[in-house]
Amino acid sequence: MEPVVADTDEREAARAEVLAGLRLPHKRIASKYHYDERGSELFEAITRLDEYYLTRTEVALRERVPWRLSPLVESIGSAAGRPART
Repeated sequence: MEPVVADTDEREAARAEVLAGLRLPHKRIASKYHYDERGSELFEAITRLDEYYLTRTEVALRERVPWRLSPLVESIGSAAGRPART
């Protein structure tokens, strides 16, 4: 797979987003920066396996007691590009 070369504006926007996340009291980097396209496809496939209960468990907890979950949990499934269910 060829590396994706973003234009200057995209690189600067990504850089600014990462740096902003690292300046927070609770550091974070958006999950979209953790994987390339193939890695994201593999992660998505893994989270849909019966053996991988974590995402399903997190979604179920969020649906039952969203106000009790840590504010660090911003979205469930975001690493795989799925929106959080609230």
